[in-house]
Amino acid sequence: MVKEVHKVVKESGGRRIIIANSAASIDENNKNDVVIDGSHFGLNVGEMALNAGIRGMIGNDAGIGLDNAGIAGLKFLEKHGVPAAAVSCMSAQIGNGTSTYEEGEISVVNGVAKKLGITTGMSAKQAADKMFEDAVQKTKIKGKQKIVKVSGKTRLIIVDTTSDVHEGNDTDVILTGSHSGINSGEYLAGLNIKGVIGSDAGMGKGNAGIDGMKILEEHGIPAAAVAAMSAHIGNGTSTYEQGKISAANELARKLGIKVGMSAKEAADKMFEDLIQKTN
Repeated sequence: MVKEVHKVVKESGGRRIIIANSAASIDENNKNDVVIDGSHFGLNVGEMALNAGIRGMIGNDAGIGLDNAGIAGLKFLEKHGVPAAAVSCMSAQIGNGTSTYEEGEISVVNGVAKKLGITTGMSAKQAADKMFEDAVQKTKIKGKQKIVKVSGKTRLIIVDTTSDVHEGNDTDVILTGSHSGINSGEYLAGLNIKGVIGSDAGMGKGNAGIDGMKILEEHGIPAAAVAAMSAHIGNGTSTYEQGKISAANELARKLGIKVGMSAKEAADKMFEDLIQKTN
């Protein structure tokens, strides 16, 4: 194992682009990183990358060489679903990760990288950004999440339980099968989501089933709930497709969301308002 301090170029949602001079310096601490390194991209480098659990890699093609040995690691990573590319040895200095990143020009890509829009002739910086954006996007689909609509970075997402919402959902409107009580409100407010519709759980004693909507309002988040008799609690798809709004906080009401409205229509209003604010 080669010891070196990696340079972090970008970081978001627990994902990073890091620069290493040697692929032999990456380990489990680089799990989920996109690695830009100065090493050749032989088979052993591909194996190192897979063992470390990285999310993408760009290395040096080392002149490609006999039987394409200098880029054999790309095919290996392709079999395991990892995007990989190599820069021309004439564009960047081998053994120098910074040169790979700042000067490298892509000469070879594997099939997974190609699907991300990475092409030969592209700069290593551009290619790294595409791998990074893909890695960050995939962290936003944790748990059992169903994407209903997408516009830019804004999404309308269905979950059966609020616990399936994560920090990567901070640009999303959420339809959940969970109740809209205090603990749900606190959890979602902490993740800075942009809108939510859940179940009113029959309202219950002291309206506990919808108390979380007040907390969300305090955090600037529009929230509404559907009647327990209109949709199956614990089923986000039922909330979305069958639910009828029974309660809404003031921020949701300002968007035109009303009691009796379908959850689909209410979700669309939250989604459209968010798009308007972010565009």
